[in-house]
Amino acid sequence: DDPQDKVMIQLKQQHLGLPLGRSVMGETEDLKNLRVEDVRAHLAERFTPRNTVLAFAGAVDFEELRDRVAELIDDWTGQCDMPTASPSGQGGYRNIEAQTAQQHIGAAYNALPEPDAESMTQRLAIAVLSGGTSSRLFTEVRENRGLCYSVYATYVAQKTFGVIYAYAGTTTDRAAETLQVMTDEINKLNSGVSEDEFRRAVVGLKSRLVMQGESTGARASAIATDVTLRDEPRTLDDIARQIDAVSFDGLNRFLSESLMPELTTLTIGPEAIQSTV
Repeated sequence: DDPQDKVMIQLKQQHLGLPLGRSVMGETEDLKNLRVEDVRAHLAERFTPRNTVLAFAGAVDFEELRDRVAELIDDWTGQCDMPTASPSGQGGYRNIEAQTAQQHIGAAYNALPEPDAESMTQRLAIAVLSGGTSSRLFTEVRENRGLCYSVYATYVAQKTFGVIYAYAGTTTDRAAETLQVMTDEINKLNSGVSEDEFRRAVVGLKSRLVMQGESTGARASAIATDVTLRDEPRTLDDIARQIDAVSFDGLNRFLSESLMPELTTLTIGPEAIQSTV
């Protein structure tokens, strides 16, 4: 029922295809036809110890915790292979017609996988593009041109691929210009960033790192993600060192060598956007 959520759900399917772009909420027809036997069979087949990561954070006694967990899962058996899939979405542009007051715009393009040596450089680039109220998207799309209220981009990385997603919500008569300006700002990254932008991006990433370190839940999630994607966890100091290892010249070199992205674009609104993008 929320067009802002729906545009990103449909965008992922448009860009990645199935199964990678499948929504975790499922499809209406599948849910209608789902039986308890199906759930039990899936549980027995897929929820197995192999490839499972348990992560904990907080003031715990490791040996006591390890022994207790071993007791609890002693009778947990079975194994299954990791699912294999490769991105195979349709790409291009699609509009989902809806009688909404706003035109919701989603865009996606491929990026580096998480284990890549330059994934942190990728994160700094996106922090320049969309890292707060001084970022390029916020400044140009919202503040300078007044095209929309909400605009952002985010980097989502998995073990074998990464994607950058961007969103803006605007009015129908400003939709084409909004998409064009968003695309222009994405493409301008290839021309490099200023030293001020670089410093703000570094400070922004480190600030979020400190905030994450204050939550045991966030740390446990980060540890599990690191083990899944990188095969080993990183401490907060490890991540800070990775941020510091990216130089101003290194970021600009990375951006100058990056190819112009091929955008997948999806909109939800009364009519398709007439644009040359």
